[in-house]
Amino acid sequence: MLPASTRLALAAEPVSAQLAGKRLLVVEEVVKDSLGHWYGYVRAVIAMNRAEGVDACAVTHAEIDPALAREIGAIPAFDRSNWDGVYDGPGPWRSLAGMVRHNWLVYRTMSRILREHGPVDCLFVPTVWLHHVWGWRLLMAVHGRSIGRLVLLFWMVPGTHLPITKPPVFARSMAIIAWAIRSFSRQIKRGKVVFATDNSRLTSLYQSLCGTEPVVFPSPLIAPMAGEARPEKKPGDAIIFSSLGPPRFEKGIDLLQAAIKACLAQGFSRPVKFVIQWNTAIRDPAGNAYAPDPELLTDPRVEFLNQSLSSADYAAATGATDCMLLPYRHAAYTMRSSGVAIEAATAGIPMVYTRDTWNADLVESCGSGVAIDDGDVAGLVCAIQQIVDHYQDYRDQAAARSVVARQVHSPAAFMARLWGIGSAHG
Repeated sequence: MLPASTRLALAAEPVSAQLAGKRLLVVEEVVKDSLGHWYGYVRAVIAMNRAEGVDACAVTHAEIDPALAREIGAIPAFDRSNWDGVYDGPGPWRSLAGMVRHNWLVYRTMSRILREHGPVDCLFVPTVWLHHVWGWRLLMAVHGRSIGRLVLLFWMVPGTHLPITKPPVFARSMAIIAWAIRSFSRQIKRGKVVFATDNSRLTSLYQSLCGTEPVVFPSPLIAPMAGEARPEKKPGDAIIFSSLGPPRFEKGIDLLQAAIKACLAQGFSRPVKFVIQWNTAIRDPAGNAYAPDPELLTDPRVEFLNQSLSSADYAAATGATDCMLLPYRHAAYTMRSSGVAIEAATAGIPMVYTRDTWNADLVESCGSGVAIDDGDVAGLVCAIQQIVDHYQDYRDQAAARSVVARQVHSPAAFMARLWGIGSAHG
């Protein structure tokens, strides 16, 4: 540990002076296109580090789009991703075999990367789970001298069932996570390894699981127009309600379609428009294909974004949004954060969100909007009506509170966590 006087001196020093010339690898095996938030998240981390003089690049899927690879300085490496479903199948043994195989893939791939591109000052892994954690443990045991700081961010809910019990109950497979984290304990104390998660709701669960409290990281992915004044709405202008990000049942896409149909049938006191990002095929819980409602497809008041969105296209869609619709399922998002919600909060966009979720915590602390009960289509319709009737009030409150959102979720806050600037392990 550095002496207190040295830590204070470093904390007072400009960030760029502390980080200029350091090397960062961001490892995200799933990045091969712009679908989802993986690419946007990695791109944001790379950009903010380069702005401070860090030599930053990303280790990605081997089939990454060449244009995206050039933007983030990608090292194409992983021939498969755990999120591709390549290990799915009947029976627990297939899942266990897939987990072992993928941990070995992580170790083998990153061993090669470190031999060819190492050493690095910081290695950041933003989506660690069962299929990765022992690969990283083995990598540190064998190649730890080539890694100045390993940051492992866990964002998955660690196997506790709902409703949340006190004390929490974990699936037996979570012992794998607990065992791995405990094996890092000495390196965590030294700051060589950082055990992290992305929201405060998860900290007590992980602490109960493994006896170590993770560091909470803010999001690096804030709205590009955050801090800019939003154009005023004239009385005849349509209020734009958007659902951005990949459509999924856990995000309430079925509730959303039903509510939009009801809204359009009843009408409002002023024009409205609904925008739904739907650029990937989805299936319902029974495994059947689920498509946009034919009536909504032909209604001029509804726009489906069915093409892959570039970073600029996504930013434009966010900037045009007057209210973000987030009817996310309680079971999936009780302890799960949302990048779309953070973007809305930092841009001063009101939200409609589900009660007793992480999104609710965000709005209560630094956002504005209307809460609905889980799965309540009628409640969602009423919430949209409330936004329409009192839009200026919600807009003004969201704009005022966005200042706090941008302080919590800012490049400076993220960089301080990533590099340990100003901490005992800085």
